[in-house]
Amino acid sequence: MARLNTSNKNKTAAKRSKTGKKIYAPMPSGTFINAGTAKINSTSADILSPLKRRGAKELPGIRYFFYFMLFTSIYFIIISSAPEALAFPPYVAQAAVSFMYNYYGIFANYAANSTIALSFFFPLIVFSYLLAKGNRLMPIIRSLGLSRDKITLHNIGLGVVVFMAILALEFGMGLFEQVTHVSLPTNVNIVFSGMPLYLYLFTFIVAPFNEETLFRGFLVPRIGIIGSSLIFAILHFGYGSVSELAAAFIFGLIAGYAFKKTKSLYVSILGHALVNFLTIALLLLSGI
Repeated sequence: MARLNTSNKNKTAAKRSKTGKKIYAPMPSGTFINAGTAKINSTSADILSPLKRRGAKELPGIRYFFYFMLFTSIYFIIISSAPEALAFPPYVAQAAVSFMYNYYGIFANYAANSTIALSFFFPLIVFSYLLAKGNRLMPIIRSLGLSRDKITLHNIGLGVVVFMAILALEFGMGLFEQVTHVSLPTNVNIVFSGMPLYLYLFTFIVAPFNEETLFRGFLVPRIGIIGSSLIFAILHFGYGSVSELAAAFIFGLIAGYAFKKTKSLYVSILGHALVNFLTIALLLLSGI
């Protein structure tokens, strides 16, 4: 426990403290003792909660906004995947269908809308869960590697490196097919056949952020790189291609390692976006 110096050099200060005046004695680590009131006010960083050290002021109801958006995404997953499930509540269902599919005909693609709704579900479930645990929004953003200080030229360069690594993987798989005559077909062109243009744009502009938030920013620190990569690969099962599953798993390993080393989610987001952009560009050039 800290003690006041009451030696001869400070007798005057000690006498003045008896008059009721406040005498402050500096202590280590930014701690000050108020000799008049005997209160201790410490500004040491090690005793402050990292989740509350910054962002003390927060918009009221921010948690409920994310809860609302989460349930909205779930609802649109349902109405996009199974329109017959709209029996309850009927008036809400009819209004949603009329708004999305009848009036705005450009969005009348159930498969595309289901994919988009599922993509938004990923970050919304992460933020909703962490907010429900009592965390504040800004510390959550920092813990996911999404703070502005993580956007650096170094991390941008690493994102390009991740993209180049996936290109090397694709080249290696093509070489393997030629040497072994073992076919490794991909069904990306079949999955995206007939899809609207807005899904293509969403795939490389928004989807990388949504997926990386869950699989790298949230899952890697909790279940590890391999575990998150396995889940990421399983969610690509819909492509019906072994090569797609393998590519998704390997990308998960590379992106997870990059996130763990840099603590920046922008590395994997950029790499993911570039991979998706190249895929979409090749599909459009092939006349799909």
